[in-house]
Amino acid sequence: GGQIIREYASNRQRMDICVIYGNRKYPIEIKLYYGKNTLSDGILQLSEYMDTIGEKTGWLVIFDRRPEITSWEEKTYWNTQIVDNKTVNIVGV
Repeated sequence: GGQIIREYASNRQRMDICVIYGNRKYPIEIKLYYGKNTLSDGILQLSEYMDTIGEKTGWLVIFDRRPEITSWEEKTYWNTQIVDNKTVNIVGV
């Protein structure tokens, strides 16, 4: 009873994935780790998408392909931040 839409258009921007289930939209932004600003840039981008579609919860998935980070224990994590009264779930892989 739901949909998964890639490159979901929200205004003039496009979030990577939007899961629509019932009358809710679940925004997901996917990033490759590119440096120390990856997290803050991703949170800002996702937060803007969340504002546009009127949702208070979203997910940011960051893929870390740095060769010096080799163990899954270092690469994988899940944490949650509250940003401007919105819940941002951050998943590292």
